[in-house]
Amino acid sequence: MPVPPPAVLGYAEESEPAYVQRVADHFTLRPYGKGLLLACGPCPRCAAPLEIPVVLTTVRLMWRAPARTGPLEVPMACNCHEDHDPRPDGVTEGCGAFWLLGVPAELA
Repeated sequence: MPVPPPAVLGYAEESEPAYVQRVADHFTLRPYGKGLLLACGPCPRCAAPLEIPVVLTTVRLMWRAPARTGPLEVPMACNCHEDHDPRPDGVTEGCGAFWLLGVPAELA
């Protein structure tokens, strides 16, 4: 008897506390350029492989940002190209998952 294909995970803008832990357990961070890291790992919702650039520096105009102490938290969202229908009009990628990525102080 043939095995039916797995159900397609629909698009849903959501976050769960468990996403942060899944990302911490499975993502790697590697230098990608000056002031950039590349976060790589499976989406905590749909498990699609992701590579997301993390910008660590920004242009400073007329002020100085306070010195950072401790890890940096960067908001992230799934940007996969899997089928997660129905996506809202204008949304062309991702499953809708979003989370915070913890960047250790030594990398930030």
